[in-house]
Amino acid sequence: MLELTTCVVLPAFDLDAEPARFLPFLIQFTRDLSLPYSFENAIALMGPRVVADFALLETGYDYHVDQDYLPGLDDWTWDLEHLSQPPSMLSAENDPLAAKVFEIVRAVGQQSKFGQSDAGPFLASPELSCHEFFSPRRLRIYLDLYWTMWYPNWPTIHRPQFDPLRASSLLLASMAIIGACHSNDPAERSASDFWSDTVEKWASRELDRVHVTGSAVDRRTSVQTVQAACIICIYQNWNGTNESKRRMRRQFFAAVAGVCHDMDMSSAVHRDYRFVSQADFDWREFIEAEEMIRTFIWVFFIDTAFVIFNGTPPRIALRQLRMALACPERCFQAQSAEECFMNIQWWICKTRTSRESGPSTLFDFIRTFCKDEIDPAVRDVYAHEAYVNHFAVPSAMHVLLFNMSLDVDAPTEQQLQRVRRALNNWKAVWNRRLSIDRFERSPIASFDNVEFSQKHSDDWRRAGFWRHASEYWLLARLFLEQFESAERGRQDGKNLSRRGISACQNQTRILRRYDETDMTELHKFLCSWERVV
Repeated sequence: MLELTTCVVLPAFDLDAEPARFLPFLIQFTRDLSLPYSFENAIALMGPRVVADFALLETGYDYHVDQDYLPGLDDWTWDLEHLSQPPSMLSAENDPLAAKVFEIVRAVGQQSKFGQSDAGPFLASPELSCHEFFSPRRLRIYLDLYWTMWYPNWPTIHRPQFDPLRASSLLLASMAIIGACHSNDPAERSASDFWSDTVEKWASRELDRVHVTGSAVDRRTSVQTVQAACIICIYQNWNGTNESKRRMRRQFFAAVAGVCHDMDMSSAVHRDYRFVSQADFDWREFIEAEEMIRTFIWVFFIDTAFVIFNGTPPRIALRQLRMALACPERCFQAQSAEECFMNIQWWICKTRTSRESGPSTLFDFIRTFCKDEIDPAVRDVYAHEAYVNHFAVPSAMHVLLFNMSLDVDAPTEQQLQRVRRALNNWKAVWNRRLSIDRFERSPIASFDNVEFSQKHSDDWRRAGFWRHASEYWLLARLFLEQFESAERGRQDGKNLSRRGISACQNQTRILRRYDETDMTELHKFLCSWERVV
């Protein structure tokens, strides 16, 4: 039983400590490598397959799976000789996933001419390879890779209650694609490249079919469609060709954002659980609401990634972030309804003692950072919010700074001060949060530990790339300093020629081109800055 009223006196900590002094993650990220390398999952591509024991011994699903459906992982390769008689098709008819696999293969077949994609020509028998790639046996392996290797970077799907038999076929196919790209088998990674284009077409079709109603069933279907589309968007943008990357930014993500607008992000809220007893607590209702909240938040993160790394104008306005705040990981990762409810009460105790004690939406949360210096009491409240919400603040500052660079006139001191204040407030709240978690020995606070455990059934709980939020904060501060330097140049050069004034205005932009696929320019800037520091 959790004690909800005990207040622990924490050790002293430095609110003014710099959250980040260097940018190792972002420098690596902007090298434009494949998705596993960009998101620090390259270990998946090395050595023996890390999922073997887990795939064989622990399915994690609610139904029984006969081990006959999971033969040895080393007995299959993607050469034509084996394709003539794929072992996964021998006894798949009675497999619980057989119906889902049939839906996936049928949908993929409708979208594909079985032979060509942006990834290039494939095998002599692509139809047979489709059955093999999405077979029940391989689907389980790829889903396991998804949870183990990728999920921490995009925790929008509720792992403890996930049931592949109830999930949409499109979502399963998308998860399989991104899971397979973490395989240590080059042939499986090539297969994921090939089928990603076809699944992308499928996702585009489903986005066009999203029907927004008040029905809970339709809403759940829409959320899973957006989740699948986001997974494919991430895959294609960080693992695809330059053509697919441009397509993601300019076309595909526009459709994703449009569906989110239609769904009304302000509808993604929780009940007021201060007045709900454990007997009345509906765990599935909470999960579905939280998945919707997190999905919308991560759509915003994809949008800001395009802003930061590609200089692409944002498609989601900050004022549209009217969804509720995401709950802490301890609530979303809970293994039972009782554990989840008790962690929700802990969260409420820390942050929602009264309706006015905390922000009700993500936009309100971000806006508070931009106002006056946050007082210690509010700082403590904010420090107990989810890391997902904390990552949103520097992300939002990047959007504000980018919009300033688009303005006809130079940003005013008031505009710059708003961003400066937000970054200073965020630094204090972030330091407070880390102090609390380290005092409580929370595993999420162990940001330096990115190794995978030998028994990796809990690897899905580890912190993803968002643990580097402090680097995004530092990058926003560098952009802000660029504006401030340009402003000083304008003030000092009022008697400059028109060409000189124009040169000062251009200093506010680090990326000279908009909507640029190549991240080389930003990478060079980060490397040159680190050499000077």
